[in-house]
Amino acid sequence: MTEPAASKPSPTPPAPEPSDTTALFADRLAMVAGGAAVILALVVVFFVNLYPIAAVDFWWQAKTGELIVRGGSIPRHDPFSWTAHGQPWMVHEWMVEVLFYLLLAKAPAWTLVAYKCGMAVVACALVLARGWKRSGSLALGIGGAIACAWVMRNYADLRPQMLTFILLAGLLLSLDDYREGGLKRLPWLLPVIFALWANLHGGVIVGLVLVGLWVLGEVLGRWLLREPSEGVGPLALGWVASLLGVALNPNGFHVYVYPFQVLGHPEVTDYITEWFSPNFHIPEMRAFLVLLLATIAVLALRGSRPGERRCGEALVLAATAYAALTSQRNTVPFAIVAAPVVVGGIGLLWQEAPALRAVRELWARGPIRAVGFLGLCAALAAHVAYSLPRETVSAAGGKGARTA
Repeated sequence: MTEPAASKPSPTPPAPEPSDTTALFADRLAMVAGGAAVILALVVVFFVNLYPIAAVDFWWQAKTGELIVRGGSIPRHDPFSWTAHGQPWMVHEWMVEVLFYLLLAKAPAWTLVAYKCGMAVVACALVLARGWKRSGSLALGIGGAIACAWVMRNYADLRPQMLTFILLAGLLLSLDDYREGGLKRLPWLLPVIFALWANLHGGVIVGLVLVGLWVLGEVLGRWLLREPSEGVGPLALGWVASLLGVALNPNGFHVYVYPFQVLGHPEVTDYITEWFSPNFHIPEMRAFLVLLLATIAVLALRGSRPGERRCGEALVLAATAYAALTSQRNTVPFAIVAAPVVVGGIGLLWQEAPALRAVRELWARGPIRAVGFLGLCAALAAHVAYSLPRETVSAAGGKGARTA
């Protein structure tokens, strides 16, 4: 018998060149630093929105939740006030009010802080994702999220509107994805989303209006400018179904009446400060002012090129800008809409500006990106330190309230 031939040893792969190893290490370091920058950015969002706000509505909302839990039904008449006791009352946020009662009565106190700041983190994370996708730059996406957080801090409160901020941000991210050919099931998910939203907060009407404007803009763009708008038909059908799905709440179609009842009271619009137009002379409105001016500048620089004309988005931007200039409480929806648009325009300028070509080529190198993201991490860490709550000291030498 012949002995089997000895198997040939597998060839040893050549050792990587030192330059290749360095480049690979730098790319991985840039990736890790980028992930760390995202985490730090969301920590910044958390502490920026730790800004103390008087929770004037929280207590009656939590008490309403207690009435629902203990009574097993949703109140239909006012049980609290003296002047309007027994009058018809629409409880349109009942799910969140039940949540508030359970957090207050059954959970540790820090869960209320987690709700206030955690909801802001989720909303800004969605803004970050949309800005990153629009600009192609993680750093710009982080910048958009932090800009949104500084606008949001004036209204990040123990209120149901925090869930509307999340739903708006997620809806806009989904509409962008759908416009690019993804998320084919979005039209059929819309009725479910809006039916749930109608039981969480009255901002469901804002969501319906924005989707309607988006659909209208896409139709106009297709008709007037011959812009591609694949899938606008199913999206319109999903929106119409959502108009009906909103009725799946204890108040039925009366939920459509509530915003007009609120806005119809001069006591609301004339005496409650969050319904006033923004006062640009106070520091709290500076972040909104900067974002508003940046939006105008970016839209002017971006121009009107085929494929870049988003008529639906233009209508949504115009509507939210009008709402924000009319009532400062609407500055947050505007920021959620506008921040990704601004960073997307800056990203387009970064990619196409001839004067930045040398900088772009430099940034394409792994070591430079790694250093850049490490520097961004350092800046974000400094921002976290700046945003931490501090104890004030009174003139008498005692410690006062903690401030952000």
